[in-house]
Amino acid sequence: MSGVPLAIFAALADEIRIMRSKMQIDESVHVRPSRIDRGTYDEQDLILVRTGIGQKAMSSAASYCIDNFHPKTCLNVGYCGGATPDIETGDLIISERIVHDETGEELACSPELVERAHRICVDNNLRVSLGGIVTVDHVVSGPHDKAYLGTKNDSRAVDMESFAFAKECNDRGVQFVVVRACLDPMDMLLPDLEGAVDEEGHTDIAGAVKKMIQKPKTILAIPRIEYCAVQAREAIDEFLKGLMRLS
Repeated sequence: MSGVPLAIFAALADEIRIMRSKMQIDESVHVRPSRIDRGTYDEQDLILVRTGIGQKAMSSAASYCIDNFHPKTCLNVGYCGGATPDIETGDLIISERIVHDETGEELACSPELVERAHRICVDNNLRVSLGGIVTVDHVVSGPHDKAYLGTKNDSRAVDMESFAFAKECNDRGVQFVVVRACLDPMDMLLPDLEGAVDEEGHTDIAGAVKKMIQKPKTILAIPRIEYCAVQAREAIDEFLKGLMRLS
């Protein structure tokens, strides 16, 4: 089976919502908890993958996609938290290296793809930084925790999937790059939403209601989170449009 030129991975449907809405989908494969869509974007062949949250979900989706669809290049996009004070909501972080916080293991993104991603951002007037991204196995909500992780791992952002993505690509000899958009800056405190989002990254209404009953102040943070998500999502989409124009 011949490989597709590009596969794009994101943990949440929300992170790639705009691109999916413009994609002609010819085939969808569900590998719980992921959804893999194969089709075209502006007549270009494309694989778009919503993996679900966390390293286990990302690893499963990436390995299945690479083994069965043979993409030549893999890209991981999505939200992240800022781990340095200069990263603002909507800023893009192109990762030169991915660090696993628990083990300290590092993997380098493909230098030519990093350079290409940076050029796309500059050409499209997108706010962008180059640097490391650290992957953790839990939501990091507090400013001090984000700052500590950034300093400890010499990283500019923190997420929950990039290392698993990088490892699957690296182990299979597929070139890859990670481009994340900052949802929550370092000084922003995220509310505890555990149980309010299901394993596929969709809002669990019952879980959300339960969380708000347990912690009523959570509801006060929702408008700001929604605003930040819009800014991050639009930055991702602008980058992806620039990428596809050059493909």
